Amino acid sequence: DILPEGGVLLLFGAPKVMKSWATQQMAYSIASGRDWLGLTTRRAKTLDFQFEISPLAYWWRLVKQNEYYQLERGSTWLYEHSQLGLYLDDPEHFAHIKGHVEEIMPDVIVLDCLAACFRGDESSSRDMSGFIERVDELRRVRDSSIILVHHSRKMPAVSSFTELARGASRLTGWVDSIVCVQDKPGGIKQFQFMARQAQREVPTIEARFENFIFRVV
Repeated sequence: DILPEGGVLLLFGAPKVMKSWATQQMAYSIASGRDWLGLTTRRAKTLDFQFEISPLAYWWRLVKQNEYYQLERGSTWLYEHSQLGLYLDDPEHFAHIKGHVEEIMPDVIVLDCLAACFRGDESSSRDMSGFIERVDELRRVRDSSIILVHHSRKMPAVSSFTELARGASRLTGWVDSIVCVQDKPGGIKQFQFMARQAQREVPTIEARFENFIFRVV
């Protein structure tokens, strides 16, 4: 319902709301064919680009989550690339990123996060349109589904949670689905969904992060 084949999902939230942990868990869930926050997945080859966290710190996160998912050593379902300083709007960098996609041919591509792989102006519709073209070019290599991680605005006055995403509205208007992660009292994280292709209304989900895994409460 929230990640259609060949579609784009935007997951965003404030700093330190654990967006990357949630997205990494989604990647593991898809690569192993297990539920994500109670939502059913179909097992698919997944490539996780991590542009923001140092490779060593990210490796530690992978180890911790794999203790739960137990993907076999040398698995051909989950791949990661955690090289910092790569930007989709830089032609040389983009060729490097696209080369990995062409080599692995994943069903799902994770880009974490937009601010760390884009040097343009997020508020510029023109700059954002250029970024979207790059993401779409990656998607078309194999008609992959895209999971894009992003940040929310600072305390805005909005009528809908879909307007909380930072930058030009061109982005939220383009994606198929939106997931907004927010902090709630008692260490709870709230996940709100807007899925344009869903056959049902996806309810809000609340989860707690325990032993390096989000668990529905």
